[in-house]
Amino acid sequence: MRGSILFLFAGYACWMFPTGLLAAEQLRRFALEGSSPRLVASLGVPAGLCVLLNALLMTRLCTLVVRAKWPMLPVLTIASLLGLIALGLGPMAGPVFTLELPAPAVWRWLQVGAGIVLAASLLLVPPGATTKARFFLWDRSHSANWDARRALAAAFGQGLLLVLAAGWTGRNVEFGSTAPPQVVWLLAGFAVGILITAIQRFPIRQSGFVAIGALVAMVCLAIHWAAPALRWPVGFLGMALGLMHVPARNYLLISVPPAQRGLGLALFGGMQLIGAVTGFAMLQIAPPWIWFLVAVAVVTVTIRLLFREMFEQILEVVLWPLYRIKAYGPGANLPPMRGPMIVLANHSAWFDPLWLCKVVPFRIRPMMTARFYDLPGVRWLMKHVVRTIRVSEPSFRRELPEVQEAIAGLADGDAIMIFPEGWLRRKEDHSLRRFGQGIHQLLKAHPQTPVMVCWIEGGWKSFASYWKGPPTKNKRMDFWRRIRVGISAPEILKPELLADHRATRRYLMQACLQTRAFLGLTPLPAPSFVSSGEEDAEEACAAT
Repeated sequence: MRGSILFLFAGYACWMFPTGLLAAEQLRRFALEGSSPRLVASLGVPAGLCVLLNALLMTRLCTLVVRAKWPMLPVLTIASLLGLIALGLGPMAGPVFTLELPAPAVWRWLQVGAGIVLAASLLLVPPGATTKARFFLWDRSHSANWDARRALAAAFGQGLLLVLAAGWTGRNVEFGSTAPPQVVWLLAGFAVGILITAIQRFPIRQSGFVAIGALVAMVCLAIHWAAPALRWPVGFLGMALGLMHVPARNYLLISVPPAQRGLGLALFGGMQLIGAVTGFAMLQIAPPWIWFLVAVAVVTVTIRLLFREMFEQILEVVLWPLYRIKAYGPGANLPPMRGPMIVLANHSAWFDPLWLCKVVPFRIRPMMTARFYDLPGVRWLMKHVVRTIRVSEPSFRRELPEVQEAIAGLADGDAIMIFPEGWLRRKEDHSLRRFGQGIHQLLKAHPQTPVMVCWIEGGWKSFASYWKGPPTKNKRMDFWRRIRVGISAPEILKPELLADHRATRRYLMQACLQTRAFLGLTPLPAPSFVSSGEEDAEEACAAT
């Protein structure tokens, strides 16, 4: 299996190298002769074939990576970087620009032959297990399909910005015996951008780099417009475009149903081509200030579509010097999953949701008490960006609208985060309280929903805990604090267990405490399930 992955890498590089040589030759002809239908076709047809072959390659590569139990993101990033390096050797090769190749047809036949061998090898890889699902482009019943459509929009923007950036920085460039400095800076920056995205393990938050890259690209275009002689903005512009390249594709891969990955990637490449053709047309008919206005519009839409992902990525950078967050257990290395899902954990500090979101491979929709939800500024963020479920303050209530909202979220394919204790830890010897009935109501409505049980260690005694007083009071700010999260494998509870709400809650409490073993901690006994007046009153109203 691993040998097959390495073979695909080698075949991909052998195919991209002559592709880069021929593309450089065509771009030189375009610079010298201008556009013509024949020249545009000579660029468009190979580009379309590249899209189809790349879609087939990434689909088969995902299948092999899952079977080999390798981490998906690093492998896909390496493949993209390898293809970029092989492709970039073309513009950097001096003989291409001066047409000193004795027989360009040799390279064309080499490209065709390598493509045929690569396509044949890809077809020999058996497809993964597939399940029937509605086409993601039309299906509105699953939240992940909306994510896939956003990825397609990002592909269009990335293709458009890439061509505008190349055209803008390539103005008045003369092709000589060596590659123009602008091309070298752009490609080098592109490679650096791809490498930066590899620091993020999970595609759902890696997609935040798309919005960040679009914003940086707009700033670099403005600087280059004002000072075209400067070279460093071109490098940062390439880096910004590299930040957009891999995350958008990975975002699509984890959003579409597995059986539709090949078609999804073909559509993704097609949207990139449409964006590129649109940018190419604008370079021919529109003045530079129109290019900049269009770039601003594309960046604005991209940030609007991926604002939560950008916010979470920036938040990770802010939290990095404060907390060292690491996950353990079988759930820590799961491949990205489509919902629905229930994620539950103990609750010992205000920042538990942030720590938990950092280590799970999918987007979480949390439940938050009204005390924090209704804070000025926080309410807009929680309602319109994070889509947090508001939980009213504890009081006796016969109706629990937050539970019904969470049930509807599960029906849409969301991953719901819940802290079933319904309160924040306040005493040293109270590691876990009795779970409320809200978790059972969710599972009763959706009994086939997988449950991922977590234990967060390190939150107690932190700046945001009740250790020696209310959170943030009389405590030092945390710095490089170690936070460990034990994560169990997702489990679908048996129907006979779900028939009794007490048995369900007791089982999940024990599972939560046993998850401590993934952290090397001694499992604690579950708290007593004997009713008390105080806990009965809380249980009647607490969904979280």
